[in-house]
Amino acid sequence: MKSATILLPALAALLAAAGCRTARAPTTGVAIAYSAEEIAALKKIARDPRVFYMNVYREENRPPVFTDANRIYQELTVYLPFTSPAGTALPQIEARIGEGARIAAVTDTTTAESWAPLDRRRALGLEILGPEPALIRPQHVLDDVAGIAAVIPELRLSEFRVEMALVHGRAARGRLWPLTRDPRTGAADLVLGMNLLRAFAWVQWDFPNRLLVLSTEGPYGEGEAERLAALPLKSASGALAVDAVIEGRPSALILDIAGDYELCLDNPPGDIARQVSLGDVLLRRLETRDPRALGLAPGVPRLGLRALAPFRLTLDNRRKMLYIERPPDERTAPRGAPSDDLDDDLL
Repeated sequence: MKSATILLPALAALLAAAGCRTARAPTTGVAIAYSAEEIAALKKIARDPRVFYMNVYREENRPPVFTDANRIYQELTVYLPFTSPAGTALPQIEARIGEGARIAAVTDTTTAESWAPLDRRRALGLEILGPEPALIRPQHVLDDVAGIAAVIPELRLSEFRVEMALVHGRAARGRLWPLTRDPRTGAADLVLGMNLLRAFAWVQWDFPNRLLVLSTEGPYGEGEAERLAALPLKSASGALAVDAVIEGRPSALILDIAGDYELCLDNPPGDIARQVSLGDVLLRRLETRDPRALGLAPGVPRLGLRALAPFRLTLDNRRKMLYIERPPDERTAPRGAPSDDLDDDLL
C-alpha cells in the first residue's frame, strides 16, 4: 500500500404530554430548555421498551442501555446523495418518517447517540421510553440541554426501513443546534450517530462525490485498488476513533465528518500541526484549533471534515475497520506526491 500526502490550507409548538402547553418554537437564536414540569409531563407518557419488543438494562450511575433497537431486515445497498448546500461536503441526507414527512438528517461520527428535537415529537412520531426515563447530556459538544431516550417507530433511509430507531430527544424548544454541528445544516431534524450507523454492515462517505452509501450486504469487499489506509477501530462503541501519529507521537484520533475544521487539540501548542499520520496516509500542515473555541468537548484529538473531505471513508462494521480510499474519479483524488517516512524533524 502506497502512502498519500496531501497539503491542506491553513419541546417548540405544543407539548403533547398530559395537557402540558409550551410556547411556539423560535426559528433562530438560543434554544429554550424544557422546564422541570415539562420533563415530568413527558415522563408520565413514557412507554415500557417491551411494548416495542426491546429491552433495557440499567447499571448504577450509568445511562440505561437499550437492546433490539435499530432493526433492519432488508439485505441491500442504497445510495443517498448529500442534500447539504452545493460546494460543501457536509454529510446531510434526506430521510423519511415512515411513509410521511421528509426530513433532513446529518450523519455524525463523534456522537454515540442519535438526536432529535423533542418539540417536534408529534411530527417525528417519537415515543418516549420508560418506565422511568433517564436524562443524558451530549458528550461530544458543549451543550447543557438534556436528552430523553425515545424511538422513531419507522425511519426510512432510501429503501431501508429502520424499525425502532433509537434517538435521544433534545428537551428544548428551537432548532437542534448545536447538535447539527454546522450552521449550514442547522435546520436538520435528525442527527444519525454511531449507534445507528453501526446497525449496517458498512457505511461509506464519498465526500468529493457527495454520496452516502449504506449496506447490509457485507462485509465490505470493494475499494482495494483505491485503498490508501486500513485502520482498526479503537472501539466497537462510542465515537469513530482510530490510532494515529500526531507530530511524531502516537495518539487516538476521532474522525469528525461533521466538523468544519482540520484538527482539534486540547491547548494546541501552535497554529499548525506539521504532520498527522493515519496508517499510510500523511496529512501535512493542518490548522489546529482548541475544541472549546468550536463548541466541542475537550479530550481525544479530532480530525475534521476539512481534512477528510478529499477522501472516501468506509466504515466496515463487520471487520471493525475504517478504510481511507481515493475517490473513483481521478479528478477528485488527493493531491501530492507519495511519502513513506515521517519528516526528519519530527523524529
